Amino acid sequence: MSQIKGGVKDWLWISSTAFGLGFCIGLSFNRDLKQAIIVASATVPATSAAVLITRQRENRAVRQNLNSLHAEVRELESQKNDFLSSIVNATNRIEQLHVNIEELKTESAHLGTDLAALKAVYQSELDKLSDLERKQQEFNNQIAVRTAEFQALEGRSHTEQQNLQAVLTEKSIRN
Repeated sequence: MSQIKGGVKDWLWISSTAFGLGFCIGLSFNRDLKQAIIVASATVPATSAAVLITRQRENRAVRQNLNSLHAEVRELESQKNDFLSSIVNATNRIEQLHVNIEELKTESAHLGTDLAALKAVYQSELDKLSDLERKQQEFNNQIAVRTAEFQALEGRSHTEQQNLQAVLTEKSIRN
């Protein structure tokens, strides 16, 4: 509500300033009080139109930014799903490696060197899993940041729409 009052105050201030400047300029050029009032009165709708156009442009820019953020969030969600799938695949692979290690232990003692190699692969997969989990956390953090930005922009858009509606309502009341 205070932003609506602020928008109306801004509009009144800008309109009053435009009226005053138009009056002074009209009076200084024509030296006719009636003509100066007419010139000053013409500045008020022009100023209102300029304010309205500016707010519409700001709203359009906010909507475009919101659309961009929506697309970015969808892309991050897709990447998150890809990483989750990779984690599942890595986990399945690790489980399979456990089975292979046990089979190799029972098969023969001279395959110890092969067993060591499989353990190295196992560790590598664990490292990959840790890396994937870290990346997943980073993406979750990015999604949280983008979501917060999106919510802030939605709030700003809502406020701007309310301000615009207040200006339009004020204008229609005056007409």
